[in-house]
Amino acid sequence: HRAVSAAAEDAPMLYKAVGESTRFAVSGAVAATLRRCFDLREEMDDAGVAPDGTMINTILSACGRAAEVRALSADALQKAFDLYDEMNSSDEADLAPDAYTYSALIKACTNAGQSARGLSLYDRAMTPGAGIEPSIMVFQEAMIACSHLADLGKAWEIWEDMRVERVAPDAMLYATLIAVAGRAGKREEAERVVFEMERAGVAPTPEVYASLAGIATRGRPCAAPK
Repeated sequence: HRAVSAAAEDAPMLYKAVGESTRFAVSGAVAATLRRCFDLREEMDDAGVAPDGTMINTILSACGRAAEVRALSADALQKAFDLYDEMNSSDEADLAPDAYTYSALIKACTNAGQSARGLSLYDRAMTPGAGIEPSIMVFQEAMIACSHLADLGKAWEIWEDMRVERVAPDAMLYATLIAVAGRAGKREEAERVVFEMERAGVAPTPEVYASLAGIATRGRPCAAPK
């Protein structure tokens, strides 16, 4: 697992760190990293070592990171869904999709420019029969998908799901909801989120101020948290 996890982490971060002029070369490194993850999986299969959910989720997460690279996004996303299908078709209890599976897959969809598909996965995860333990990471990735689509209505639905499931939003979720409201052109809604954050006693983070600054560039600024 450690070898797969290390391979999954390195190249995508390098891709983000370099300029446009060299990204074509780093794209090859990301592709090689993803291949290495699947090679390690094959080596495990050949050795008779059965993968568990942690192993599959780690590779799925690597697919999501690779989906940020335009040249790799379609293939990476397909591989992610192949892994998801494998988990769903398995009779092994420890291979059943969990909250990490769904958060990683929603992120992969968003990175690949398919945020609506990611939100359909969110709906599937929230189906009572899915057996998924409510997790802040699933709500966060779904909210990010809403941000990409400027879908404020769906964002408020997710917010209500969190309330029902008694999952307290953190500053990052508040910042993302503010960003959704800003992209949807709803400054008043953004101010409502700021008020809710203050009332909940959640300290603002740089991401919150960045979201508010983004709204300010589109028109009259929102009131900043006190």
